[in-house]
Amino acid sequence: MKHTCGQCDELSAGTFDRRVTIQKIKTSPSLNALGEADLTDDANWETHCVRWASVDTQGGREFWKRQRVQAEVDQIFRVRYDSTTKAITPRMRVLDDQGVKREIKAAFDVDAGHRIIEIQTVAIV
Repeated sequence: MKHTCGQCDELSAGTFDRRVTIQKIKTSPSLNALGEADLTDDANWETHCVRWASVDTQGGREFWKRQRVQAEVDQIFRVRYDSTTKAITPRMRVLDDQGVKREIKAAFDVDAGHRIIEIQTVAIV
């Protein structure tokens, strides 16, 4: 008899078919004219982690659970939960396998199950 719990399908290797880099701002970034970290300068970013992810493309305005975060989320990445991915925050960004930089609007442990981190993003233009 085939095992079909649903959660195991969510974690199968074939589901995570996109390589993404999560980047964080360096500890001593160059500053802009206002004295703040220049987030547009790629030299100010460093790799936090590289993971296999699944991706869902969203159309239009999407609202996160109970409308806590309202943003124009256009792609949602899901990565396996681990000690590094649980530290992903909206102060980081995603560099996808197409070279597109994406601002993280929200990152959270799905259902507090310590299995999947969902990363809601919008393209940086």
